[in-house]
Amino acid sequence: MEKNNDVECNHELDVATDQIAKLIKEYRAMRGMSLSQVERMTNVSSSFINRIENGERNEISFSKLIRIAVALGIPFELLIEKSFDELKQKDDNKSGILTLTDLLIQNEFTINDKKIEGCAKRFLLDIMEFIVDCKWDAMTKIHDLYLLSKRIEKFKAI
Repeated sequence: MEKNNDVECNHELDVATDQIAKLIKEYRAMRGMSLSQVERMTNVSSSFINRIENGERNEISFSKLIRIAVALGIPFELLIEKSFDELKQKDDNKSGILTLTDLLIQNEFTINDKKIEGCAKRFLLDIMEFIVDCKWDAMTKIHDLYLLSKRIEKFKAI
């Protein structure tokens, strides 16, 4: 049983799926953080985090997962998506269909022989999500181009 801010938590959630493990490992690498640094920030042992990342641990308490996510800057929306992605795939009977996040964040790839890693992956995802979500009509096109150019500048700066 864990105590955190006077809230007792003894529920273990089966959320340390392969996707969560990859997500934690990828964000830790993106931040350039060692297991020890994450341990100091979260009060979760580095060996526990290592076992999660290596798929040796398939359960993690909600409070530990949240502490790790906050320390690594993993967006809660992404964490929730990955936590329940396997259930969704089973429900939809569409296993094998990957999200853009799966493709970019959890896989290694190159563009023009340059390996894309860490923050660059997140910026690319942000650029693509912006393109898909922007209104892009006669009234917003100039503003949308400006916002897109700012995202591209961030990507090019790394």
